[in-house]
Amino acid sequence: HHRLERVVCTESVDRDIQLKLNKNLIACGHSLEKLLTTKNVIDSEGENRVKGTDGSAINLIKWNIKFDGCTSPHTFLQSISERASAFGVSDNVLFKSAFCFFSDQGLLWYRGVKEQVSSWQELSELLVQEFAPVDFDYRLLGEIRARTQGQDEPTHIYFAVMNCMFSQLKRPLSDSDKLEILTHNIRPVFREQLALHDIATIAELKEKCRKIESARQMTQLFVEPPKQSSLNNDFVYKGKTKPIMPVSESPDVRETEQVSVVQPPIQAQTFRQRQPPNNEKPGSYRTKSAANKSEFCKRCKVSTHSTARCRDKTVKCFKCGHLGFTVRSCPKCNNPKN
Repeated sequence: HHRLERVVCTESVDRDIQLKLNKNLIACGHSLEKLLTTKNVIDSEGENRVKGTDGSAINLIKWNIKFDGCTSPHTFLQSISERASAFGVSDNVLFKSAFCFFSDQGLLWYRGVKEQVSSWQELSELLVQEFAPVDFDYRLLGEIRARTQGQDEPTHIYFAVMNCMFSQLKRPLSDSDKLEILTHNIRPVFREQLALHDIATIAELKEKCRKIESARQMTQLFVEPPKQSSLNNDFVYKGKTKPIMPVSESPDVRETEQVSVVQPPIQAQTFRQRQPPNNEKPGSYRTKSAANKSEFCKRCKVSTHSTARCRDKTVKCFKCGHLGFTVRSCPKCNNPKN
C-alpha cells in the first residue's frame, strides 16, 4: 500500500513530451516546405520575382529588347510578352522595370507618360495608341492580302508568317476569311493541284501544300537509272535502242539529195556567172566595157590609162582637141552658131 502511494503518475509528463514533440514536428515541416519551394519567391510587396538557381534576380536589361520610337509597337510588346511568360515575370515587375525597355525617343516618351499610367496594361495600350498608325488594321489587312508566297519560300514558313500577321489585327479575322486569303496567296502550282479538292480548314490546306511540295522536291532529285554494269547484268536497265537507218534511206540524206537535184542548177549557174574566166587571175576580172570606160583617157584618146592618171598636163578641149582651152572655154565648142 505504501509503495503504491509513493508511485508518481507519468500521464502529465507524457502529455508535455507529446506537445513538445508536436511543436518540433511542425517546425521541421515548415523548414522542409521552405527547402522544397519553387524559384518564385514572394517578396514583402507581394510581387513575384523570378530567381535563378544561385538566388539572383533575372536582369531584365539582358533581354536586349528596346523600343526607340521607330520600331513596331506590336512586335515590341509581343517580344516582351513571350519572355515574361517564359520566365514567369509578372506585369507588376514589367511595369516597375519598364525603363529598361525604352531608348532614344522611346525613353523620352516613357518619361513623359509614366505618371499617367498605373499598370503595364495601361502602358501597353497607350504605347499602341500613340505610336501605331490610326488606320493600322486597314493597312495591315491590305498587306495581308498582298502577301503572297515566295518562289523559294517553304510552306511552313509562309503559313507561320501569315499567322503572325493575323495575330496583330485588333479585329481578328474569321477562320473562313483566313482560309480564303491563304488559298489565293499560295503558289499557283499548289492552287492548280488543289482546285478539285474541297478544303475546310487551314490545317488541311497546309498539309496538302506540304505534300505537294515534298512531291516536287522528290521529282527534282530524281535521276535516271545508271547504265554501268553491276554484279548481275540482269538487273541493269536496258532501254529501247533506236533503229539504225541505212544511209540511203536516212531522211537527212534524202532531203539533201532532193535539194541537190532541184535547187543547185540555178545556184550553180549564178555562181558561174559571177566567177572570172579560168585564164584570168582572181580579182582582175571585169568586162571589156567596164575596163575601157574606166581606163580611157580623154586627153590622149587612148585606153591605156585614165584621165586622172594622165601625165600630159597640156590643156586642151576634150571635144575638139583645141589646145589652150577647156571644154567650157573652147570657142569652137561653145560658139552659138555651132
